[in-house]
Amino acid sequence: MPYQATVYNVMIASPSDVESERKLAREVIFEWNSLHSKDKNIVLMPIGWDTHTAPEMGAHPQIIIDKQILRNADLLVGIFLHRLGTPTLDAQSGTAHEIDSHTSSGKPAMIYFLEEKVDPSKFDTKQYEKLMTFKEDMKKKGLLHECNRDEFRDKFFKHLTITVNENEYIQNKKLEIKISNFGDFNDTSEIEISDEAKTILLEAVNDKNGHIFKLRHTGGTSIATNGHDLIPDNNSRTIAKWEYALSELVSNDFVEERGYKGEVFAVTHKGYEYADTLKKGTSALQDTSSSDASALVQQDDLQFERRSGTFVSKTSGIRYCQKCYYSTPSKRVELQESPSGWSCSVCGKFYDNPDFNPPEQSYDDYNPLDIRRL
Repeated sequence: MPYQATVYNVMIASPSDVESERKLAREVIFEWNSLHSKDKNIVLMPIGWDTHTAPEMGAHPQIIIDKQILRNADLLVGIFLHRLGTPTLDAQSGTAHEIDSHTSSGKPAMIYFLEEKVDPSKFDTKQYEKLMTFKEDMKKKGLLHECNRDEFRDKFFKHLTITVNENEYIQNKKLEIKISNFGDFNDTSEIEISDEAKTILLEAVNDKNGHIFKLRHTGGTSIATNGHDLIPDNNSRTIAKWEYALSELVSNDFVEERGYKGEVFAVTHKGYEYADTLKKGTSALQDTSSSDASALVQQDDLQFERRSGTFVSKTSGIRYCQKCYYSTPSKRVELQESPSGWSCSVCGKFYDNPDFNPPEQSYDDYNPLDIRRL
């Protein structure tokens, strides 16, 4: 089953004489992932110069390694045995350079000095002396760990768990990502919902409890909030449209169901925030249409008439297009009236007049030569 997790790059830095320990470190990291990744929502990704670099020319090898992997590392694991490594332009060895660059950026490092009984004649004495000098210098800069070579695997697993659970950098980074994701999650600027869904939400935020009621009865279905039934008629297609609008609010987390019967809903914090953006968008609109097609009115002067689906001015009785009112940018577009309803000259939407009754015609009125009927 999929789950979300934050990936931390763990760079394994070491000279050439601890190849087996580099492999062990990767195994330990993969084992940690298998045991803790799901419950911690963290994935540790082992990276190193021997596995994650690609051929590149034009700069010193260490500069290329820094660019390709070191700067992306969140945690560094340094492992030494008998050698310090090959000198670089600015450090005693590449590994020493990587440790210094990594820790100077405020990121955590776990440094291990392994011990193994071996004939001194079988390894480079000068390298070993440089390593011991480096080791004494590292003791002054922090806490390192010394252990036998065969103990490294178990020790590293224990220390890795402690570091992930308690290290300040790891915890702060995790919090930053969580906050960042929360902000993205609540960014509603790109969300588009239907006009009916916007109408329900804007009415619901004015309800003192923020409640929406969806009730089925013998006469049809009601979606009510703030003392108003928002479904204009009991036509099955109209009901389906408004039920879908309510489902849009639920799927976008603007409202949440209360109870288990699907009858009571409540506006969420995200819903109130989105409603505020709708109100701000409509209050700052300028009239960009012709004077015959649109007009600026005060928001408080408008009242939504659910029977027709239009906005009506309380003072002048002029009707305005709901679709243009909720568009981006929003416009108050005056509707053109006809006996059967009202039409918008900007978006083309037509609103039926619920009080219109078409005149009945008798057979005697029918003129077969009237081409207007063809």
